Amino acid sequence: MRCIHHLESIILRKVIYFFLLICSLDPIGAKADVSFDCRTAKVTAEKLVCGNKTLSDLDGELGRIYRLIMHGKNASIADKKILKASQRGWIKGRNDCWKSVSELTCILSSYVVRISELRIGYVDAREIKETNLSYGPIGLTCEGTKEQFWITQLHTNERFATVIGGSYIFVLSQVPTASGVKYQSQTDDVRASLWIKADVTVFQIRDGIAWNCTTFSP
Repeated sequence: MRCIHHLESIILRKVIYFFLLICSLDPIGAKADVSFDCRTAKVTAEKLVCGNKTLSDLDGELGRIYRLIMHGKNASIADKKILKASQRGWIKGRNDCWKSVSELTCILSSYVVRISELRIGYVDAREIKETNLSYGPIGLTCEGTKEQFWITQLHTNERFATVIGGSYIFVLSQVPTASGVKYQSQTDDVRASLWIKADVTVFQIRDGIAWNCTTFSP
């Protein structure tokens, strides 16, 4: 089944972040693969990216994916123009994270979601290499709901997953588990979790029923 979700339709959806993570502020080396020159960084968001290993890795991965799409053969000229304009808008939104309660969390969320959106929306973004930091999308259909979801995983020094479907975007961080791979997030009143096992994937929103789900390729 082909992934027919278009980037612009995803951006216009209501985005709800269910996010629980601790982001270390370890300094990065001068050779970090960021998409801009850290020596000329002016806005706070750029300075945080240059000084944070997780953010710098995500910035480099986003830049890699963006170039794959812009130089790829599958996106039309019109689609590339839309992408270029939307990327400028995304950068402005990232730079406005200083208005958030936690600027660091806002910036990290912005990168994780943006990478996922591009992988879902553009075939050229899914080039497979051993050095990739992002993987997916993987389709997800679950018993008990007609919604169709898309999973993207990101492997930096911290590991994240997004689950996108319907009117929501869930941002989850990996947590220890006895088997499989588990991601979860929690706010004061909302929880979400994704548990990928060998034979089944379990997805739960809030305190509702844990759905048994089946994965498929786009």
